[in-house]
Amino acid sequence: MFQIDPWERAAECERALQAEVDSTHREILTDVRDLWIGLANTRSLLPGSQFDEQVETINRIHAELIKPEGACGMLRGTSADRAQSRVWH
Repeated sequence: MFQIDPWERAAECERALQAEVDSTHREILTDVRDLWIGLANTRSLLPGSQFDEQVETINRIHAELIKPEGACGMLRGTSADRAQSRVWH
């Protein structure tokens, strides 16, 4: 199974932030970047399955925001907001 590196995902958000002009998208990208950083910092404290669940949730949001080449994507509805509210609960 492919292991996602939270630090790399945070860096992708940071690169997308540098190119983003829309203030709403910038706020969301900042929040997602901070989620990745928080997850990376608490990785050793979370049981493997809980860490994997958090990665899956944050990665869904990430995928909605950032295209594979790192350019900012369009948000689709409010699923990113709903998913973000479930993270860390």
